[in-house]
Amino acid sequence: MIRCNVNAALRFLLVAVVPTMMATPLPAGGTTVCDEEALAREMIAPDGFGLADVYPLMSGDVPVRPERAEAWASEVIAGMFPESNGTRSLVVHVHGFDTEGPKARCQGILIKRSLDTTGDARPDAALISFVWPSKRVGWPWVTNFSNRQGAATIAAMPLSRLLLAAIRDNRVGEIVVIAHSLGAQVAMDALDNLARAGIAPGGVDAVILVQGAIPAVSIRAWSGTMEVRHPAYEQWCLVRDDFRCKPPIVVEHGSGAGRYFGSSLVAGTLIVTTANYDRTLWHAFGTDELHMPSDQSRPQTTPRPGRILSGGEVRSLAIGNPFPEGNAYNIFAPVMMPDITGGRGMGAEFGAGAIPLAPPDPLDVMEQTTITYAFDLQHPRYHEIPLEGLPKPDDWHSPLATDATREALLAEVWRIIAAARGE
Repeated sequence: MIRCNVNAALRFLLVAVVPTMMATPLPAGGTTVCDEEALAREMIAPDGFGLADVYPLMSGDVPVRPERAEAWASEVIAGMFPESNGTRSLVVHVHGFDTEGPKARCQGILIKRSLDTTGDARPDAALISFVWPSKRVGWPWVTNFSNRQGAATIAAMPLSRLLLAAIRDNRVGEIVVIAHSLGAQVAMDALDNLARAGIAPGGVDAVILVQGAIPAVSIRAWSGTMEVRHPAYEQWCLVRDDFRCKPPIVVEHGSGAGRYFGSSLVAGTLIVTTANYDRTLWHAFGTDELHMPSDQSRPQTTPRPGRILSGGEVRSLAIGNPFPEGNAYNIFAPVMMPDITGGRGMGAEFGAGAIPLAPPDPLDVMEQTTITYAFDLQHPRYHEIPLEGLPKPDDWHSPLATDATREALLAEVWRIIAAARGE
């Protein structure tokens, strides 16, 4: 008897409940799951929503020809902005890593619906979901992410042409870009292309990087100092009390700017979300690595010794994680340790990242290298929105997937944009 009831219950779920769930355009609250392609297809697009799919333009990871991208961008803008007497705001949504067309469409529709109901937003704005080849293929995850970083750079050219067509079209008013995760690289590379094309600062009204997967220092200038001392020699000179004994001290200075330091100014307002517990970014950026400047890999502080003068550890340095206060520094102090013969041999490295019971005896340190970096953020309208101050999302890396978080975030974003316009 019990078995029959179980079978009846399963038939009821399969015949009645599951089809109903799949046909529901939008759950009432909580998190809207865009991972289900069926849900993405069933969602009815609101007025003013469209797709800009670059898949037909791209052949694998081969760069797109500029003339094809320009024709494609003009067609997209013309379709979203038919002949009219007035202007209309444009929001461009750029999805992140491992996202296919249906999922990107679903994400864009959710953002559009939230904009339509958010008080400070622009309910009349057109929204275009920019779809680019970010889908991972195979395993491992890290290799796929690195590979898709290359695809993001290629996809940036069609996006820049889309933004350029919008900038030059009199029917398009305010232009806002919302980029999530690795989509931040697509957006920032597109701004770099616009800067090279001669677009002045503020050409794009606002860019919002939602848990952006780009180096935090890529929008900052930096200066560095390397000092090499010889503590054991210095101690020996002190013992001898000989003024002629001068231990050599080598000091070198360097400076530079991040990859997007100049091009970020194309965004009139630059808004970045941050979260302390975004573990996706920690893994994606090889935790504890500090990337600088234009090539995103050199110079860099090594993972283990990396610390901050204020005492906090250098964790992930993606822009979606809070940027630490103070100067980043490393101390490399190889220590001479006793060996099994009773002599002295090279031992473990002593660094600020380790927590030894006591500092090494200067007499045991033949050479000590200290590298210090200072950073400067010069964007005139840069804003950070800590996600901890909003309704908690189900996933810190995907705040736009949680309904309450998305609506609160977009409301705060448009409050900042309105303030920048003087409204």
